[in-house]
Amino acid sequence: MSQSSHTDGIGSRFSVADRNRLSKVAALALCLQIVGLALIYYHRYPLSFPATGILQAQGYWALVVVSVFTTTAFAYFTNAPLWSFASALLFYVMLYSNNLLFYSIPSGDTSGEIVDLTLLSRFTTLSAARAEGFGYLSYPLNHIFALLLNRVYDIGGIIPTMDLGYAIYTLTLVIAVWLFAFRLGDSFSAYIASVAYLILAKPVLNNQFVPQFLALISLFFLFNVVEKRGLQWRAVELALFVALVFSHPVFPVLYPLALLFRPVVSSLIRSYATDESFSTAADVFRHPLVLARRTLSLETWTSHGSSTYVRAVVFFSIYFVQNPPRSVVDLVSSPGEAAGSPIVSLLSPFLPISTESAPSGGGPEEALLYDLVPRSLDLFVNQGSKFVLLALFGLLSVSFLLSHIGDPLDEHRTGVLDYQVEIIFACFVFFLYSTMISSMYGTRVLQVAFLPTAVFFVGAVKFKRVFVVLIVVLALCSPVLTANFYVNNALTAGGDSIGYHETQAGELVGDQYPRHDVVVPPHTPYPVGPMNQSRQMDIRYFVFNSEARVPDSGPVIYSTRLTEYLRYLGYDCQLSTANRSVVYDNGAEVIWRPDGGSMLECLRATENEPQ
Repeated sequence: MSQSSHTDGIGSRFSVADRNRLSKVAALALCLQIVGLALIYYHRYPLSFPATGILQAQGYWALVVVSVFTTTAFAYFTNAPLWSFASALLFYVMLYSNNLLFYSIPSGDTSGEIVDLTLLSRFTTLSAARAEGFGYLSYPLNHIFALLLNRVYDIGGIIPTMDLGYAIYTLTLVIAVWLFAFRLGDSFSAYIASVAYLILAKPVLNNQFVPQFLALISLFFLFNVVEKRGLQWRAVELALFVALVFSHPVFPVLYPLALLFRPVVSSLIRSYATDESFSTAADVFRHPLVLARRTLSLETWTSHGSSTYVRAVVFFSIYFVQNPPRSVVDLVSSPGEAAGSPIVSLLSPFLPISTESAPSGGGPEEALLYDLVPRSLDLFVNQGSKFVLLALFGLLSVSFLLSHIGDPLDEHRTGVLDYQVEIIFACFVFFLYSTMISSMYGTRVLQVAFLPTAVFFVGAVKFKRVFVVLIVVLALCSPVLTANFYVNNALTAGGDSIGYHETQAGELVGDQYPRHDVVVPPHTPYPVGPMNQSRQMDIRYFVFNSEARVPDSGPVIYSTRLTEYLRYLGYDCQLSTANRSVVYDNGAEVIWRPDGGSMLECLRATENEPQ
């Protein structure tokens, strides 16, 4: 696709002067919207549970929807790489603005990272054998980066360090996705393709300051350099792969797997281009036996790309040095009972949570807090989210698979190779494995399986005007995904989200009461206790772990979210701070519990009641 295709297609109706004027108008509107977002952040941050007030903030939602339209218009009228990337970045910020307004990203992995990094910052040496829950120490790149940020900038705390690290990861992810999409040939197409991936990845992206997010970024950058020639690019490729290997135990497999497909894809396409009996791509698929025979032919696999095979072997060797074969076998054969198959839970973030299932450790039934969020709103955002995701994925898939099916085969045309078919094959194999074998990563494997969607838009070249309009319409509907996250957070009483007040209170307990026999409910990411026993203290640990030793006394963090979370779990325990000695109060009270554990007794009693 040439750089002129944009103006020759859907943009031909505008003169250069008109485009300049309209781009200035869009730029001014974007500046005003950024100011509006800053004001909302100033007045709303941090959101406190149940955070339902943001759902009624009509100005906030109007800003998000209008910003989607404005960023699209700006990328379209400027048609410049820098502004295309800036538009994609702002779209990302708007779509993921819930991450900005909460104190920390709503997820449990962030809590584990805070525990790990806090302990690593306190001690000069720490091994996985000396403390539980340090499996990621085997993949230390994320920890090393965080500790460097903390020490170089003297930030003075792990959570601010993670905030800065997350901002850096966010920027680099958008850079990597945009560069990957820029292979389409023009800036506006790169913006559209980037937006398509970010929408599809929203429910499955491990969007936190965690090793898996870093691994995804490294993988995108690797696919950006896979075609580059020259010794300097091979050095960059090697450095990126080593970084990937030290970031995650599974994602590195995808890159050498894609390299193994490159020679056969290239050879297969060339064989059809020089065969006069096949005039179009459709002819190829009308003869599946011929296609299968050529694909399985030894000549197809060996006639091209010996150097590519060498690269794949080198990368697999590096991977297995870091990951012994026995550990890899254990990893890929993990049943992953909690995560389940991603094909079953593809839309799980948007499906209503069953009220018939009990918590993971047994006990009362979970009950969604529909008194906080109306059922009608929950139904609307669930169905809206499913529609946006399925419609967008279907549109991109059809555009890629069918738009060029009737094009003539020509040995001088290498357009299909530019689509990176081998990446699609590798992602498909990766997804197939995760579908057939219940993966321990659950839906998170889909953030890799969706990676090729950034190039699917290439197939829409013939009908670009129609496809652009449809994708923009779906993008304008995409804020329903953000609304769904707010609704789910309220329905589950915060779930794994990290509250500002609870975290500050947990930090106080960790600093002032460094003992292993303290209780710190509700969920707080701050580690409590000595190095070999420190953990994030969560009331769920005592509720769901029948072997947990319940201390006789110790500080308790009390907040509204604690009582609501217990109600969501089905526990009818009336907690209050009456007649308690309040040690600290900034919205979450640290109280001393001298009564021998009546709260835990209530939890145990409720848990043991017949259902």
